[in-house]
Amino acid sequence: MSAAHQAIRTARVAGVELAVTALEATGDTSYSACGIPYWVAGDVASGDALVARGAEEHRAAGIDLRLGATVTRVDPEARTVTYGEQVLGYDELVIATGASAVVPDWAISSTGQRYAGVAPVKTLADGAAWLDMLAEGGRVVVAGGSTCALSRGLPARAGSTNVP
Repeated sequence: MSAAHQAIRTARVAGVELAVTALEATGDTSYSACGIPYWVAGDVASGDALVARGAEEHRAAGIDLRLGATVTRVDPEARTVTYGEQVLGYDELVIATGASAVVPDWAISSTGQRYAGVAPVKTLADGAAWLDMLAEGGRVVVAGGSTCALSRGLPARAGSTNVP
């Protein structure tokens, strides 16, 4: 959503009217992904508490926000984007997908699915899934060395789950 807001701000400074449509595959916008472990640990009341701006705030800023809109095709020659049954024309297209969670090959079965109990923590939906998984207790291993990855182990350690 940052790219959409920046485009609108830049256009306004230049005195230009700009129609911005943002297609978001999930139902969530503008949240703190690094806060998810603290939600899971109970230090943050809910996933909603991690949201900086909700959909209505983006729309009030002039962004035509479409949630649950997974882009399935881009036709640069026709200058269209397809999502669901909708085809949307554009003058300029900004691809601002963010980073994908890297799931190593060893975590993927021969069917192409992640093994049970192996999951990234990137989205609010991921956080909710981890809350469910950690409620059962057990042992968690955090594979990743970033500050965000390491912070995911701390809340689990604080609870009833064993983190080596």
